[in-house]
Amino acid sequence: MFDAYFLNNRGLHSPKPVFEPGFSLVVWAVVLGAVVVVADIDEESGKLTAQQIQDGGGKAMFIRLDVTSEVSWAAAIEATVARYSRLDVLVNNAGTASRADVEGTTLEMWEEQMAVHSTATFLGTKAAIPEMRRAGGGSIINVSSIFGLVG
Repeated sequence: MFDAYFLNNRGLHSPKPVFEPGFSLVVWAVVLGAVVVVADIDEESGKLTAQQIQDGGGKAMFIRLDVTSEVSWAAAIEATVARYSRLDVLVNNAGTASRADVEGTTLEMWEEQMAVHSTATFLGTKAAIPEMRRAGGGSIINVSSIFGLVG
C-alpha cells in the first residue's frame, strides 16, 4: 500500500477529469488505498480534483505546484512528507500543448514546452528521490503525451 502518492497534474483542466490519463492512475491508486496529493499550478482544477477524490471516499489533499520551479518542487515534497511522513510514488504528468509547426514555433514557445515537459520531470524526480530513499524505496512514473508519437 502507498502511504503517499504525489500526482503532478498541471495538465488537468476538465470539470470531469476521469478521462485524463493521470486521473486514471489516481483512481487506481485510490482503489488500492493510497493517499493522493494533487499538485497543480491551476488551483481551481487541483482543488476540484482533490475534492472529487474525497467525495468518492478517497484520501487526498491539494498543493499548488509550478513544475518549472525547483523551489516550488521542494516546498511541495516537503508539505507532502510533513503531512504523511513519507513519499512512495511520484507521477510526473504535467503537460501543455503548442499547436504550431516548427516554422511557426518561437524560441519562447519552445523553451516553455521544454520547461514543462523535460525540465519539470527532472526537477520532480530530483526532489522526490531523497524522500523515497528515506522511505526505503519508491516509484517514479513519467506520463507522456500521444503527441510524442504523432508530432
